[in-house]
Amino acid sequence: MKNTALLFCLFLAGSSAWAQEDLSFSGQVAEEGGIFQNSQSALEPYQYSRLLLQSRGDLDPEFSWSLEGEAGQQSSELSQSPTWLIYASQNVVNLEIDNSTAFSNATYQMARFDRAFMKWTSGRWEITAGLQTFDGGTAYFYQPTHYFNPLPPLAWITDEPLGSEGLNLNCFLFDDLSVEGSVRWLAGGASEGVARLINKGIGISITPSFAWLEGRNGAGLELSGTFPDFQVRLEGVNWFYSNNISRLEWTAGLSTLVQGTKLTLEGLRDATGGALGGWTSVNPDSFYFFASAQRDFSGQWQASSALVKSLDGGPFLLWPKVSYNLSQSWKLTAQAQWPLGSTQGLLGLTPSRSGLSLAYLF
Repeated sequence: MKNTALLFCLFLAGSSAWAQEDLSFSGQVAEEGGIFQNSQSALEPYQYSRLLLQSRGDLDPEFSWSLEGEAGQQSSELSQSPTWLIYASQNVVNLEIDNSTAFSNATYQMARFDRAFMKWTSGRWEITAGLQTFDGGTAYFYQPTHYFNPLPPLAWITDEPLGSEGLNLNCFLFDDLSVEGSVRWLAGGASEGVARLINKGIGISITPSFAWLEGRNGAGLELSGTFPDFQVRLEGVNWFYSNNISRLEWTAGLSTLVQGTKLTLEGLRDATGGALGGWTSVNPDSFYFFASAQRDFSGQWQASSALVKSLDGGPFLLWPKVSYNLSQSWKLTAQAQWPLGSTQGLLGLTPSRSGLSLAYLF
């Protein structure tokens, strides 16, 4: 795996240069440095490098395609979890190479294709096939109805997650009503599916759904209402397991704009214990409170701050983030995740992290 990320970067860069007359590439190159602290450990420096490349095009008015790949390398003096997401369910065709399974590793490398799909659109029909992401969810913090590989709410990088190999079919019955069916295939021969009825009226959206997943099924519902001064959201899933046990998971939220600042409040009832992943060891049926404030200043500065608090004895996490557009192509970002109020170092499983990154966007 050594130097794999570098080779992948050179391959994508070479492909871009070779085909720049035919393909239009966009993406970013980012370099980040910072400090992290595991439970009861000293502050340690880390370094993270990333290359992201994207390309989209049309074969004709009905067919379009999309490609996206990335490479990353992270190093630290002590073991630190990889910045990129690690997935329990693997695709049938493995388009990712990494050494993230090596325990107590201070250097991680990764290269993968995130998306590679084609889309056919004709009249009321829209069909997407290949390595893709699937829609779902209306909440900001955690989306129970984003059934396929939802982005964890505390992911350091908030780009769309790794795609799944599958097929998505959308039929637009009317201007505000459509039926959507999705299926994906996993390594080992397993498959998962989701069916949705999407009703988007003027300011009101109602989406019932049903999912067939490995180990459980789910019946979900998304509701959202957008008004002149605020938006309200409610979504939930009743999970059904093979042992005849069912668990209800839901989230409700409110967003509004106050003097140029977007304020969001949400509550989450975590029925599965997986909403925060490895960030906490709180048992299922825990309730979380989420609040955030976001604002743009003069088109160059963007600032946001979020906090997460478990009302059942879990973490109190503060997440400030500030970015500055140095130019149209360069962006400087500082962010941190600080667990507060812990009586056991830094909340046991919850690390503290602060980083400063410089990205070139093209």
